[in-house]
Amino acid sequence: MKRFKVIFSPVAIDDVEQIVDYYEKTQPGLGKRFAVQLRLTLDAVKHNPFFASVRYDDIRCAAVKKFPYLVHYHIDENKLLVSIIAVYSTRRSSLKKFLLHKTPLRDCLVFVLMVLQPGNHQQYLKSYELKISKSYTT
Repeated sequence: MKRFKVIFSPVAIDDVEQIVDYYEKTQPGLGKRFAVQLRLTLDAVKHNPFFASVRYDDIRCAAVKKFPYLVHYHIDENKLLVSIIAVYSTRRSSLKKFLLHKTPLRDCLVFVLMVLQPGNHQQYLKSYELKISKSYTT
């Protein structure tokens, strides 16, 4: 099986830093344990990104073992590229609903679309926003 290249959005990097800092402040060493489990999850995604289920649209979510977090990512099979969108707590509201608003997560979607469809990302973003808004109004 082919290995995929993994790239991280700025939001995903920020998510991980905040999570590790929070766990280290809560209990020394816990942040490191989270980082180890996250690394195992990311290695699994890199070797076989199709193991995790599609949760919404084309976004897959892989669970971080022993911690209440999901790694949200998109696969581009043609480019052998996995874009990590966010590392999001399962205890928080749905990630999908935040993509409609001007938030770092919406900016993250723009980042992913620019990687997948350079030059056409604005058109895809409008289409995506329309699809989400319809799903929340019906």
